[in-house]
Amino acid sequence: MKKILSLTFFFCSLSLFAQKGTVSGKVLDAATGEPLIGAVVKVAGQPLGAEADLDGNFLLELEAGTYDLEAIFISYQTKQVTGVIVKAGQTTVLDLTLGEAAEQLQTVVVTAKAERATENSLLVLQKKSPVLMDGISNQQFQRMGDGDAGAAVRRITGVSVEGGKYVYVRGLGDRYSKTMLNASEIPGLDPNRNSVQLDLFPSSLIDNIAVLKTFSADMPGDFTGGCVVINTKEFPERFTLQAGANFGFNTNATFNRNFLGGPVGALDFLGLGNGGRALPQDAQGIIPSVYQNPVAVDRITRSFSRDFAPETRAPFLNQGYNFSVGNRFSLGKKELGVLFALSYNNENEFFQNGTNNRYILATAATGALSPTVLLHDSEGRNNVLLGAMLNTSLKLDEYNKISLNLMRNQSGTSSARYMEGTNPLNTDADVLLQSNVLRYVQRSMDFAQLRGEHFFEKWARLRMEWNSSFTYSVQDEPDFRSFTNSAVLDPADENAVTYSVNPANYKKPSRFFRNMDEYTSDNKLHFSLPIQLAGRESKIKFGGSYLFKSRTFRERRLDYEGTERFVSATGLMDIFAADHLGIVGTDPNGSPVMGIYLLDATERRNQYDGSQTVGAGYAMADLQFGPRVKLNLGLRAEFTRMDVASFSTGIRPGNIEQLDFLPALNWVYEPIPDMNVRISYSRTVARPNFREMAPFASFDFNQDNVVVGNPNLRRVLSDNADIRWEYFFRPGEMVSVSGFFKQLQNPIERIFSPVGFNEVTWRNVPNGTVFGFELEVRKRLDFVPFLADFSVGANIAFIRSQVDIDPAELARFRAVLGPDYPTSRRLFAQSPYLINAYLGYANIVSGTEANLSFNLFGERLSVVGTGTAPDVYEQPRPVLNFMLSQQIGSAKRFKITVRANNLLDPEYLFAYRTDGPRTDFQSFRLGREFQLGFSYSIK
Repeated sequence: MKKILSLTFFFCSLSLFAQKGTVSGKVLDAATGEPLIGAVVKVAGQPLGAEADLDGNFLLELEAGTYDLEAIFISYQTKQVTGVIVKAGQTTVLDLTLGEAAEQLQTVVVTAKAERATENSLLVLQKKSPVLMDGISNQQFQRMGDGDAGAAVRRITGVSVEGGKYVYVRGLGDRYSKTMLNASEIPGLDPNRNSVQLDLFPSSLIDNIAVLKTFSADMPGDFTGGCVVINTKEFPERFTLQAGANFGFNTNATFNRNFLGGPVGALDFLGLGNGGRALPQDAQGIIPSVYQNPVAVDRITRSFSRDFAPETRAPFLNQGYNFSVGNRFSLGKKELGVLFALSYNNENEFFQNGTNNRYILATAATGALSPTVLLHDSEGRNNVLLGAMLNTSLKLDEYNKISLNLMRNQSGTSSARYMEGTNPLNTDADVLLQSNVLRYVQRSMDFAQLRGEHFFEKWARLRMEWNSSFTYSVQDEPDFRSFTNSAVLDPADENAVTYSVNPANYKKPSRFFRNMDEYTSDNKLHFSLPIQLAGRESKIKFGGSYLFKSRTFRERRLDYEGTERFVSATGLMDIFAADHLGIVGTDPNGSPVMGIYLLDATERRNQYDGSQTVGAGYAMADLQFGPRVKLNLGLRAEFTRMDVASFSTGIRPGNIEQLDFLPALNWVYEPIPDMNVRISYSRTVARPNFREMAPFASFDFNQDNVVVGNPNLRRVLSDNADIRWEYFFRPGEMVSVSGFFKQLQNPIERIFSPVGFNEVTWRNVPNGTVFGFELEVRKRLDFVPFLADFSVGANIAFIRSQVDIDPAELARFRAVLGPDYPTSRRLFAQSPYLINAYLGYANIVSGTEANLSFNLFGERLSVVGTGTAPDVYEQPRPVLNFMLSQQIGSAKRFKITVRANNLLDPEYLFAYRTDGPRTDFQSFRLGREFQLGFSYSIK
């Protein structure tokens, strides 16, 4: 089917463009960056021409040759472009900006530029944006070897990514960030997080990623740090085809026979492994008590697999494939554009020399730490990511366009973990603690978006845009198995070991089945109307939006009882031998004697439903005061209703009903061409997520604590002030300096509850502040002759934050650590500094590119201390990547790429904050990866 589709597009392309070439691009207002709808681009001295559409796009078909072109629009200066070369079957890309006419119209003559760099286009967008914006293009993150949006977005100034998935903008946690896909809101797939997992989006499907750092009234008001906008690829101007494959070798995982893995399902390679791990049919209903129906309990217990320990295997090479094809077709007076894309990645990660420790304070006076658990840690993980996208756009005429975007992303992560060590707090030194965990997490996202753009020239040039999207996301965690046992060494025989289970010292062996479904419907309507202000064209904009979210979360927990009755000299699987399960005999009265059997430990309170509606209306104005001053100001009103209810009727539901008025002001002054000074003020909100408000308790295996929601949480208000100076002195070159300050009211903090031991919850605390500055520089080195093909870039952010400690938590800290314990701390997961840098080489003639990139974040709070132990901080981790690519052939359609990622192989280190020697909480290394890629493209 793929071949048929590709050939169809190819022959259509030949029939349309065999004898002619095309000139395409945009016509934009030089001052505002707005498209000039209806502008005419024509051959000088001839009537042949084309009109710019709703986006300012034009497409002009010409016979092969060299032309002088003119761009004409009423009340704007005419621009003439000389020496435009048109080749048969090829597209010359030409972007044009027109300045408003002075008292006497004049013609501006420029020289044609045949190609448009994606990086340059993003910088133009950044320069013309009314709000403060940073971003990264597909061209940039392909050069740096970033395979998904999570890896790419960390290159942006002031942005860090936790766990490879969760974005933090300007040091603010994921609750203060927002992620949108093509201007539509999408839900997160982690029930414990507020933001979207960015590793779900393959970079091959993305055109660019923009981070909006200031707010305007036409945007959703629920972001404080930044709004991450992922823009997928749009249909091309002509036939395109691209196919690629890459193969990677990870020094820790690939071909390593010690790699740990769990049971493999038939569809795991597609990220569809939940089916083989589903709850057995016998256990679908209610599991009776062993006293009620021991025969049924025996049958149900035996229906589950007895695999609890990881297996060792040698994984093959990491692999990635991508394919895309697109074209534009003429349907009479209408035009249809189509782009279809597929992406697939299968990667393995492994560490075997990690540590996982827990300590408590031995004495408050000395601050010395005493170990409670000391474990050697090893884990293998297989990550599969499959993405498919279909983007279509139908241009009805020059003034009306409708687009349909469809996307499906599927992810499956299979992990197996084994830890072994001592438990000095509860067991003797000759007793080893062994922990086995098998886990599979399947995530999927279905996204459908219908958009329309309409221009009413007869109605005062009114422009209408509408956007309606629907997203269905699922996170399924089937048959999560956790088993801990003791291994007692025989002092007389070092080879003799006795294995047993002691639930008094650690948790019972368990199986979990968790599922979360979330629906999101996001609908927006915008109107904009040009107006004249002091002889300059400005515009007013107004509109509204309606957002609806619905979530269901279900959890089934099954505990194994009776495990303490059995010991083994051979290992874990012998404890779970078939003759130890279910009914193992009868007593003298003939009643069944139970061995190891399953008990349904599911709690009704651990299931919940949530819904959220946000209705909004806004009015704003983009005002142009003379040629150098622009002002964007507006007011947005948002009404929020949020309800979260547990299945347990005795627990009060969580509820928020709030009307917020959110002002925004963005002032831009252009002292000289291509230089901006920006000053902004806004008020935004941050809402708790469903899990934080859901009043139920669940166990977090990664952090070894119980997580409890808080139905009394309130939304957070933030007052934001920004200032920036930026200068775009040449295409692809810029420098910017920014400062920002944020005052938070009622910030939500993750804390240890004073009510229960080792229990984590969320609470509003009175106040918080965040301030800092950012610096970014991009520069070509062509001022030195032998460095003409080199470029460098760097961005640095320095951030400080302070948040009040919850009074109850503070009392607990001071009771253990003394009365001088501070009343505030750094925001959770906030880094004091972020550094990105790159050195690039690009030779257009030879088709050679190379890039060396570097990323570093400062230490950030990872685990909030309990009062009996200090806070845990994730330590700085430098990341160095290298990429080299070479185009082959006269048409340069083939490309070979070599990548070396994580060259420094830094330690992932989490350590307790103490005044003494470093005390590790957790550490591991993921190894280096070397990739070889091949691609073919027709553009």
